[in-house]
Amino acid sequence: MATTVTIKGVDAETWKLFKIDSVRQGQTIAQHFTQIVKQHCNTLQLEESLKIMNRLRQKAGTWSGTKEITKWRKKRVF
Repeated sequence: MATTVTIKGVDAETWKLFKIDSVRQGQTIAQHFTQIVKQHCNTLQLEESLKIMNRLRQKAGTWSGTKEITKWRKKRVF
């Protein structure tokens, strides 16, 4: 679905570079804008995921999954 978007406050030099980059990549301005917005959203999601992973790692401290599995295997009796 196509939508009309108006962006105010973009300086002339930035707009010019954006259009040049669109042409270099062989895209329309709309395609190029969509690509950049998607990349930005993916970057934000990745950053949020990394923050969550780091927070969980900090909570885990020195816990090691490998060491834990090794302990379980040693305790097993056949």
